[in-house]
Amino acid sequence: MIDLGYVGTGAIVTGGTRGIGRAVVELLLAQGARVLAVGSREATATQLAAEIDHPGLVTAAQDMREPDCGERLVAEAVGAFGGLDLVVNNAAAFGYKPPAELGREDWVELFTLKALGYWSLARAATPALVERRGAIVNVSGVAGIVASPDSANVGGVNAAVISMTESLARSLAPQGVRVNVVSPGATDTDRFATRTALLAERESLDAGAARARLAESVPVGFPADPAELALVIAMLGAPALRSVTGAHVVVDGGGTLGARRRT
Repeated sequence: MIDLGYVGTGAIVTGGTRGIGRAVVELLLAQGARVLAVGSREATATQLAAEIDHPGLVTAAQDMREPDCGERLVAEAVGAFGGLDLVVNNAAAFGYKPPAELGREDWVELFTLKALGYWSLARAATPALVERRGAIVNVSGVAGIVASPDSANVGGVNAAVISMTESLARSLAPQGVRVNVVSPGATDTDRFATRTALLAERESLDAGAARARLAESVPVGFPADPAELALVIAMLGAPALRSVTGAHVVVDGGGTLGARRRT
């Protein structure tokens, strides 16, 4: 395994109890980091602690829509680890609705959770990250790059996260803090399973046929494994990558190549 320089470091990973977030937690622990893995519910945080028996793991339940969420998590991480080197903003919620069916609450809830939640944690973590010359990695999504007919609010918040990342990168670079963003495409997580079920219901397909059709829509022919995303995220946050900031890495099997060339 490549040594990314995480031994003895402290990290916060939101959305850390499943999917991409859990894969990040497992990789950072394997690299020697100490990790505060954050879930939205006490039950999932407790379950993660039971499933990953590691002395470097601390778990917490925190609603990232709460105004003081960032201060709480940073205080807990610094208290447990003595400092903070990495923040991975990965908390998210998902649902698929045509724009005409979206209500104000759909927009407010998602922007409060993801855009404001990411911002709150980044702002609260900045003093500790400056002290250690640490890093922030935000997880956005390809809906922020290419419009989708059933995820206008998801696309809007992901675009906001990409823009916010660039602003933070410019602002914090002189203080030694790097900020990067990763946009996953189709990834083999709960969200992909939900999309598969919706397609199966809409097109009267069995689960296998629906999954195959979604996989065919990815140029490489398959969804990414969460471990792939974890590796990209860990590399962007690695202490050795001192000059990489403001980067936007798309991991989508080539799905948005044409759209990105036109922008």
